[in-house]
Amino acid sequence: MSIKLMSQAWDMAYPEDPAKRLILLALADFANDEGVCWPKVETLSKKTRVCDKWTRETLNEFVDKGILVRAKNWKSYTYTLSLDSSPVLSTGDQRYSVPVITGSHYRRQENPHRNRHKEPLAKENKAAKPKAADLIWDAALKHCDDVVTAVNRGKLNRDVKALKDLGATAYEIKVRADLARSKWTSGIPVTIHALAKNWHLLGDQKPPEFKYENKIYR
Repeated sequence: MSIKLMSQAWDMAYPEDPAKRLILLALADFANDEGVCWPKVETLSKKTRVCDKWTRETLNEFVDKGILVRAKNWKSYTYTLSLDSSPVLSTGDQRYSVPVITGSHYRRQENPHRNRHKEPLAKENKAAKPKAADLIWDAALKHCDDVVTAVNRGKLNRDVKALKDLGATAYEIKVRADLARSKWTSGIPVTIHALAKNWHLLGDQKPPEFKYENKIYR
């Protein structure tokens, strides 16, 4: 086996057909350092898993291309590989990037022609919109005994929505929460849920006009 010829066979632009290249590599595997070998067609076919007919046609093509010299030697043929003058595949002609060997490591070259039509997408820096204040939520948490946690936040949102559905205002939440503390048994917490359930039982405590958290209500 000739390492030099094997390397040249790998780097050649011709042949592009995988089966033909496999036959060329098989010849280089049989050849000595001078490029001389004498395998039979049947031997090449068995080694490359290519049929005899295709192997013969490929050998004839190699002879026509000038990369193989064939000489009659009694009942068989002697082949001489001549790959020094053959065109070598250039990495610039490849469509995709090629792994380049540097020592024992591989480094991938970037192909400048790949994805050349794609422009980088500019990231939009959208300023976060300030969240509007929820007076009913703030008043409910301020005047009731609930403590917001990650577990009960969803339930508290539903309870506050129930107060909004009842038409509650921030002032009414304050007045009715204080009234519930005075009427209910000592120690019973005044929760948002309990306030919503007993909203009508606590009476109408809405004044004609009041000011709460810099907002005027009527």
